[in-house]
Amino acid sequence: MKLVKEVRVENVILFQNKPMIVLRSDIHRSCRNDFTYKWKIKNILTNKFIKNIFRGDKKINVIIFKKNQ
Repeated sequence: MKLVKEVRVENVILFQNKPMIVLRSDIHRSCRNDFTYKWKIKNILTNKFIKNIFRGDKKINVIIFKKNQ
């Protein structure tokens, strides 16, 4: 698991038990809150797009693919 602020564009994440790819990440700072991240993500299985806002300190599952040699 990684913090949302550590996730980069083109990383594959597990969101709502579905594999998603991060297509866009915009960072917003407000006076009251910490940083928030506005993501555009795409479901890999259905090709549907979702826009969502996350707090930077939230943890999220990142899927890491390994190459077999």
